[in-house]
Amino acid sequence: MGTGGHSKVVVAILRSMGAEVVGLITEESGREGEAPYGVPVIGSVLDLPGRLVRELDGFVAARGENRLRLQLAERMAAHGVAPFTAVHPSAVLAAECRLGQGVVVGPGAILNPGAVVGDHAIINSGAIVEHDTQIGAGANLSPRTATSGNVRIGQRVFVGTGAVFLPGISVGADSIVGAGAVVTRDVPPGVVVVGVPARVLRAVE
Repeated sequence: MGTGGHSKVVVAILRSMGAEVVGLITEESGREGEAPYGVPVIGSVLDLPGRLVRELDGFVAARGENRLRLQLAERMAAHGVAPFTAVHPSAVLAAECRLGQGVVVGPGAILNPGAVVGDHAIINSGAIVEHDTQIGAGANLSPRTATSGNVRIGQRVFVGTGAVFLPGISVGADSIVGAGAVVTRDVPPGVVVVGVPARVLRAVE
């Protein structure tokens, strides 16, 4: 689901797993016949009831925007289509980690023992989720994010490229952590933090 840059990455991950990608689903009507990066648009989430839905084996909500990704996933689940978890073969997942439904794990990502990732979260290329860290549903860890152990990332949190979290840090739901930030203290919900060490810049709009 989606036709942007993240969906392009997800298509590549699915193909590396040997999955057949039959098409893209958009949020708007009237794009059938388009084929970005060689994958046809087969319909809109608004127009899916009936035969098309029954033919789908699963879906990945491949949108970078956290709230939109979860909304699209809810719509597909309402149609009875199961979410598919996409894990690149080069990712390293400890046997003791747990992934929710519809999670995307990019190339070179590492998830260590005790890591728990909520439904429809994104663990991007090269991200490290250390032991006993919890990633909330719908969160998005950009490339090269690195959590230390026992970190808590709340639901729908967006983490910019290269951000680093010290052990035991908690980040509240819907917050945004800027690229390259070093998070040394807990982050409340619904704020933007940036810098080294990370400080609150403003509330999320």
